[in-house]
Amino acid sequence: MINIENLRVTTKSGTELVRDVNLQIAPGERVGLIGESGSGKSLTALSIMGLLAGNLTATGSVDFAGRELLTTSERDLSQLRGENISMIFQEPMTALNPLMTVGAQIAEVMSVHGRASKSEAQQRTSELLEDVGLSPELARRFPHQMSGGQRQRVLIAMALANEPELLLCDEPTTALDVTVQRQIVELIVRLAQRRGTALLFITHDLGLVATICERVLVMKDGQIVEDGATEQVLQRPQHDYTRGLLAASDLSARDASGHLYTVKSAQDGSYRPGVAHSTPPRPPLGEEIVRVEGVSKIYRHRSLLRSTATVAAKDISLTLREGQRLGVVGGSGSGKSTVLRIIAGLDQPTTGSVQVDGETQMVFQDPFSSLDPRMRIADSVAEPLRGWSRPDRERRVREVLDEVGIPSTALERFPHEFSGGQRQRISIARALTVRPKIMLADEPVSALDVSVRAMVLNVIEDLITAHGMSMIFVSHDLSVVGQVCSDVLVMNRGRIVESGTVAQVYEQPQHEYTQALLAAIPRLSVG
Repeated sequence: MINIENLRVTTKSGTELVRDVNLQIAPGERVGLIGESGSGKSLTALSIMGLLAGNLTATGSVDFAGRELLTTSERDLSQLRGENISMIFQEPMTALNPLMTVGAQIAEVMSVHGRASKSEAQQRTSELLEDVGLSPELARRFPHQMSGGQRQRVLIAMALANEPELLLCDEPTTALDVTVQRQIVELIVRLAQRRGTALLFITHDLGLVATICERVLVMKDGQIVEDGATEQVLQRPQHDYTRGLLAASDLSARDASGHLYTVKSAQDGSYRPGVAHSTPPRPPLGEEIVRVEGVSKIYRHRSLLRSTATVAAKDISLTLREGQRLGVVGGSGSGKSTVLRIIAGLDQPTTGSVQVDGETQMVFQDPFSSLDPRMRIADSVAEPLRGWSRPDRERRVREVLDEVGIPSTALERFPHEFSGGQRQRISIARALTVRPKIMLADEPVSALDVSVRAMVLNVIEDLITAHGMSMIFVSHDLSVVGQVCSDVLVMNRGRIVESGTVAQVYEQPQHEYTQALLAAIPRLSVG
């Protein structure tokens, strides 16, 4: 179906970002592409789609069903996109039109290619929304009226609308909870099997690769460094870099300093699957610093014809103590982020009360929308430091960027010049600048590859311990919450359905929803 030979992607100045990539995918074959953020995975997919930025050039050969895409005109490529080849992008807010309802955008994919009449497209839109776990009533909403996970599901519905022959998935389930992730993955696999669709699945979740893909390629610094059957690569990796990725994926393992492994730290050969050489000590809990009592949040939507209401949170009560790490887990749209925004003072509850003792800083889920595209990152990260002297601001900005792995040489660059994972690290750095008493983290590592995820979690752990911070950590990734948090709340449909220590809830879940979440976690068996 697709045959890539000697693909190179270069900048106008001649810098090679992707080089000598060779990749073949047969009809119906499911191939995984893994590697750290910035390794060239997304550039490879964008080269296939003909969607590279204007300052980049692709050379080599990309043969799709006997047609050379690198020399195909933009007009002809636009006919192929969405009909024969579709792509699910990583960041939904940059891929969706903010001025159109999501239903109109899904229907447009079908009508623009002549696949359906207007009425047929509307009917098919309802079916697609149900396929990806959304109510057809959400078709009338605009992207900003939906959660990050809901927006991602809309993108998936758009990509599947015309049942393409080649489907490129660039982190398509990053923003989804594990139960919906399983549903979406099963849907994608069924499509591939039914129509012989070729699938290129880009992800940093090695457990997901093990579940979906028959073959996996490992990419580092723009090159393929390992290629083979999934079981072989994940169980018996040949390249040191692959072994490092596997180590960074193992959240149960710790190195001698008590840190999660990164690709770099695993190079010393000390990594053993599931072995924690040490664990960082956690201080005893102090006084209560956050109290939420009976909080509910109702969003009202008014149109010319009717008024509707959405209950985002219902009768929420929780407390946070000094030094506590509280995880909040649940599906997309369960109310997790709503509760966090109310605690941060970014939204007001419809009923109930919130008391907070101490400064808070928040890390948002979508780094692209939380960073000003017109500001250099040096200025964005320095924003919380108003009142500091210029030398002190510059010193602190360099410190926090170094802590999250962004070099000081990048200070003058803009957000669009970074990968999604790099942008998220910049957002985290900005939140850490003033060393807040309370960190509110809304999916802070959801966009990061496994090695950077481990590094950022290590940084968060170290800073919270060193400065006695408390944290509320919202995530759909139960594996991450299980490692970084001491206590956990499980939310579903705006309510808290279960709470307790991580050990209690994970080992003996009482609610059927919690049981379903834990059962749906992709498992990676490391050799």
